[in-house]
Amino acid sequence: MENPTLSQAKLLNVSHNFSTTTTDIPLERPQSPKTPKTPSAQSQHQNHRLNQVVEKIPSTLDRSPLGKPIDHINVILAQWWWWEIGASVLSIVGILLVGLVLYRIDSNTLQNWLYSIQPNSLISVLTTVSKASMMVPIASSISQLKWQHFSYRPNTLNNLQLFDDASRGPWGSLTALLMVRPRAITLWALSIVTLVALGIEPSAQQILQVSTRPAALSNVTATIPSAQNYYSHAWTRSTADLNNIALIKAQNAIMNGAVGILPQMNYSCGGPATGCTWDEYTTLGVCSEFKNVTNDIPKQCFVNETSDKPSYTTTCSYNFSAVHDATYLTLESGMPPSENNVLNLTWSLPDLETNENKLYYMMATGSLSLPLYLSSWAGLDIIKYRPPNDDTLSIDVTDYVTNPLTRDAEAYTIQWYWCAQTYKNVTATPIGIISAKKTEEKLFNMSPDGDPTGNGVYRMNSTGMVFNISGDVENQLFNFVASTFTTNLTDLMSHFSGSGGVDLGRFLYNTDLSVFAKNVADTLSLGIRNPADNMNTTMVVGKASCIETFYDVRWVWLSLPIAETILTAALLTLTIVQTREQPLFKTSLIALLIYGLDGWKESEFSSARPMSGPELENLADRMQVKLGNNAAGDLRLIRTDSTTRD
Repeated sequence: MENPTLSQAKLLNVSHNFSTTTTDIPLERPQSPKTPKTPSAQSQHQNHRLNQVVEKIPSTLDRSPLGKPIDHINVILAQWWWWEIGASVLSIVGILLVGLVLYRIDSNTLQNWLYSIQPNSLISVLTTVSKASMMVPIASSISQLKWQHFSYRPNTLNNLQLFDDASRGPWGSLTALLMVRPRAITLWALSIVTLVALGIEPSAQQILQVSTRPAALSNVTATIPSAQNYYSHAWTRSTADLNNIALIKAQNAIMNGAVGILPQMNYSCGGPATGCTWDEYTTLGVCSEFKNVTNDIPKQCFVNETSDKPSYTTTCSYNFSAVHDATYLTLESGMPPSENNVLNLTWSLPDLETNENKLYYMMATGSLSLPLYLSSWAGLDIIKYRPPNDDTLSIDVTDYVTNPLTRDAEAYTIQWYWCAQTYKNVTATPIGIISAKKTEEKLFNMSPDGDPTGNGVYRMNSTGMVFNISGDVENQLFNFVASTFTTNLTDLMSHFSGSGGVDLGRFLYNTDLSVFAKNVADTLSLGIRNPADNMNTTMVVGKASCIETFYDVRWVWLSLPIAETILTAALLTLTIVQTREQPLFKTSLIALLIYGLDGWKESEFSSARPMSGPELENLADRMQVKLGNNAAGDLRLIRTDSTTRD
């Protein structure tokens, strides 16, 4: 027998908008006769009561049970998918607005944003609205699919709970993915969209970042000195410059540069500028070449033993002429060195009677002597002797006599010469030069025999660019460099030589000679470009810039919200099509109450106490139901198995 209370609910559902005039219809539970009615008689009785209700419908359609007018618009919206479609459209509009905001602010500076709400906050609001709107059609679609799930085939009753949980959020969606069969493709897709939606807010936070970039300054000029001609205040024999200190400054700069303290470049990149750049320019400079020629020069050693005392003296001669001939020919002057360049090292073994058999560090340097009119380069020859054992520096007398230590001496040569230096992509800040790509080219001497004006004329063969150097500079600069670093080191004591009274022996012995040669060349090049010394410097104009802060949109992070929004709209459309023949209950709990279970006796659910949630789920897991019409033609969740409660 059908539950009378359920019959009352069904009647109330049919007449849910009736006015109070329907209260005269008896809806109370009918009294059961002593002899139970047959199902057909009961059905006839219920149909009769239903006909009585239907007769009242025309007079009550426009009024609610409380006598108030019915909002037909809400009724129409609730009868189909209008709310879900509207929410999906709102979600799409929200994402479109996010894209519009990002497009407007991309690459714009922070100062150009004139609104009180910051872009990140605005994007967060729009994505939140879009996501919240997106969840409305997802929840309704999953809820509507549960009715289709039970109308196609029988399923355990606990699937109702799985679908309902999946419509409520990520945890329920994850449970549905694990528990519901994969054939429910649309449910799976909606559950995955729900889970992936967790990443919308983090993704939105990554879309917009604040970066910095250089911005051109039109009111600031960046300049850097360059020189195509070199006429020096320091290296001059003009009587007008006898009382200046330019020469002392130039010589002091060379000495400081030799030990790695280079002068600063006199460029302009100040004021509001934080960076300056120069594209390309070529300037006169000095380049260096360092070689280890130990195996390329001939050497001879002689041992002289004194007759009165057991003492020995060894002299070794190293001839650099062959090396200089080969190097000098590359300068295209065609002039050989004016004399053989031979360096001698002499070892004097102390008096053996005093048992002082230590031999100190030994080194000699010598400059190549050239005619004044050939002073287009400077050469420095170096011989270094380092004992086999630097810790003790002791020697064996027998070995000293038979093997005069030549195996432990090394020979080097350094050459400084005029060159053209081409700089590209020079970048600087007010503090200093950051980076520059530099190429060097040795200059061709166009006046090896001396120019009539007394000046040197050089050409850059690759471009034909011509450089002029005053005769005073050519007669003095390289000669000073070569003579200054010509010295000898015989022991660890200081020996002030004729090179300005400065003892450079120990420095040259222990320093990295290749770095030393480059430092001297860089110092000379900076001096050529120094307006305080060179009267013919020119300023190369560059671009000044400052650092500005701007919005940088990383569009790839917007792909997740866009994909989620599009998938949600597509799945909503698919759900509407799939369930178009089904009753449109969606998330309604009233439908579950009205179209409840059919095929179970009340005694099967009787219990001494209310069952707990896990007990109900265990019971539902053993109950197979299918949504359909029962024998009376009513829509119910019909029992499809013979399972009874234990």
